[in-house]
Amino acid sequence: MLFVDNGDVDTFFHLSTGGENPFWSIGGDSDALRLGGSVDCSDIACKLNPVDAAKIRSLTTEPQEVPCSLTFYGQQFDVILVGRRIAENKWRGIASARSLLKTMNALVGEIDGRAYYGTR
Repeated sequence: MLFVDNGDVDTFFHLSTGGENPFWSIGGDSDALRLGGSVDCSDIACKLNPVDAAKIRSLTTEPQEVPCSLTFYGQQFDVILVGRRIAENKWRGIASARSLLKTMNALVGEIDGRAYYGTR
């Protein structure tokens, strides 16, 4: 069993998948979320609760964030899944301990010379 606390999601992802932002995917009517170091690799998996599975299945083709709780090795982790629907019954993206879209929007705002305050 891995002894990783909820505040160290990056370390857990790195130890389990080889990176801090693993790829995730779900397909069909399965509630199994697969995480891996590459798009085609599943290093670890967990069962999604029905609410989080429904949130993921509501994703469109535009990238969105879905905060959810995942349980691995009996330990609960609060993560953010950033992803989209890639086919009729397939969703994919990357997992993170923090909001990637807000970080990305802030960076784009800085590059464009405008401040980003998280209100867009």
